[in-house]
Amino acid sequence: MPATRSTAQRGHQAELAAAVELLLHSGADELAAAISAASTPTASRRLRSVLDLVTYRDAVMRLEYDLANLPAAVPPAASRAAQATENAWRAMQDEFGLLTAVEVAAQAGASRSNRTYASDQRRRGRLLGIKRRNAYLYPGFQFDPDSTSVRPVIGPLLASAALHERSSESVALWLTSPTTYLDGDRPVDHIDNADQVLAAAEGAWGVEW
Repeated sequence: MPATRSTAQRGHQAELAAAVELLLHSGADELAAAISAASTPTASRRLRSVLDLVTYRDAVMRLEYDLANLPAAVPPAASRAAQATENAWRAMQDEFGLLTAVEVAAQAGASRSNRTYASDQRRRGRLLGIKRRNAYLYPGFQFDPDSTSVRPVIGPLLASAALHERSSESVALWLTSPTTYLDGDRPVDHIDNADQVLAAAEGAWGVEW
């Protein structure tokens, strides 16, 4: 005679069925609400996995819509390059953080309402800012975690980039990518050695000092 399913097993199967139903018919907002209301950590984890799937599904649908509305076909190589760049920004966010102007001001000891501090420093070539979704964000790797000040290499590196017509975005991506000028290391991994990083930039960008 088959063993009777335990209450826990039935509960887990019910949670799984609910998760599948949410995946088929719900959006991210509904899933976020369901995660908050989950009765157990297991249910919450399962719903978060479903949320990841829904987020991916929605992103693919938006991408398909945008591509369908372009006036011309996008070459596969261009699509791959764009996706690789987006992945690099997301990896940078995950590893170092991308700070808002308000967060930079607070970290520097300025008033949290001082939204011009970061932009002023960026315009003066003292702070590396990248433009994402019509707003500037500031990679966390440029700040010394002990003093919260901007690392000394940033100013000279930005000056070098300007002379060689390199955008701030290209500088940020270069800093977080392996380079043969550092034996395959990323410049960001040597960011406290200003001379070494600047020499690597000289080699990569062809700057004459």
